[in-house]
Amino acid sequence: MSSSSQSNVAYPRNSKIPLPPVTAERYFATCRFCNVGCGYDIFVFPDDQAGNPKAGQNAVVYNMVDKVFNRNLQNYMADYTQPVPPLGAQIGTPWIGEGMVSRTIRYNKNTGTWESVYILEVPSSECPVNEGNYSTRGGRNAQRNWSPFSDNAAGFRVYTTRIKSPLIRWNGSLQPVGWSYAIDVAARILKYYLDNENFTYPDPVGPAATQVLAIRADHGGGQGGGVFSNLMPGLLIHMGLATPFVRFHYQVAFSFTQDALEEATNGNGTDTASMLDISIADVLVLWGIDEYTTSTVNFIQHIFDNITGVTVTRKQQWFESGEPAEAGKIIIVEARPSETVKAAAAKLGITVEQAQSGQSDQMLFVQVNPGTDSELANAVAAYIYYTYPFFIPSSWMEEG
Repeated sequence: MSSSSQSNVAYPRNSKIPLPPVTAERYFATCRFCNVGCGYDIFVFPDDQAGNPKAGQNAVVYNMVDKVFNRNLQNYMADYTQPVPPLGAQIGTPWIGEGMVSRTIRYNKNTGTWESVYILEVPSSECPVNEGNYSTRGGRNAQRNWSPFSDNAAGFRVYTTRIKSPLIRWNGSLQPVGWSYAIDVAARILKYYLDNENFTYPDPVGPAATQVLAIRADHGGGQGGGVFSNLMPGLLIHMGLATPFVRFHYQVAFSFTQDALEEATNGNGTDTASMLDISIADVLVLWGIDEYTTSTVNFIQHIFDNITGVTVTRKQQWFESGEPAEAGKIIIVEARPSETVKAAAAKLGITVEQAQSGQSDQMLFVQVNPGTDSELANAVAAYIYYTYPFFIPSSWMEEG
């Protein structure tokens, strides 16, 4: 880049990320976005302090032996004197980007004053779910912390238009308003549609504001636990307004993705597979969920490792003696070639067309017409039922 073009750079230059000092407070949390449940280490410390890049002179320290996933971070101290290698978090040195840092204020009960602090939310190398990996959403968890500063990251001016109060569009522009006013306006608008533009369902649903489209892009994280952080908005949308037009980030319904499959799994629901199960399964079936977009870390961490053979040694550890252990196979059922389909094909070095036409021994992409999933599921179930009756419990055969 020429000197003239450098002088025209519109944004301030990033300086450095403040490493947490050894005296930093440390907390543990689960990512607040999808249901994967990635672990995060949260460091809080005064903004006039910082750790040293040398090992042992910052708070990024781990002490963990994981015998399930065969990882050893016992007495490990992160060293930032050299560039962090790709996926360095898996060996105990996580990359910390500016999106993982926020600067805010908090009340110090000891001094009775407000103080400026840094909050670092770093993907945890200790967590077996993500092993220090993160999605583009989770990697910016820290930016969701409230801050009175427009320059709330580490030397990098971001979110200069950060929303500090509700906004309402008035005469063509967004104007700040108080919470009471915003709540009143939202309630009046929703009440209008519920009263005047509705559809009456049979009891116990009743009137539904079918003209209301609700987009709840964030339902929280932690294997579905985050749903409860949005419980009240969910009750308003699904039970108060009863609109059928709700777009979730991950789930197809206001539930734990187990409505129709509760009975099929004998009451166990569908969120029953652990990360270990996913990493050692012979065949993975992704049906109607864009895993790469909605549960990124689970896909790129555990599913990718399985289908590329990285976990063969782990399979040998958990499988019975003599049982074949090889790279897993993957079947994806979608109405379109989603990002998940494209990413899986690229990882295996094949094209989407090859996956769809059966030219791959490892990946099958089944593209269904919208609304025909039930027919396909019934067809697969019928084929298994009649072709392999010896696998079907006798009680099922008697009931059929």
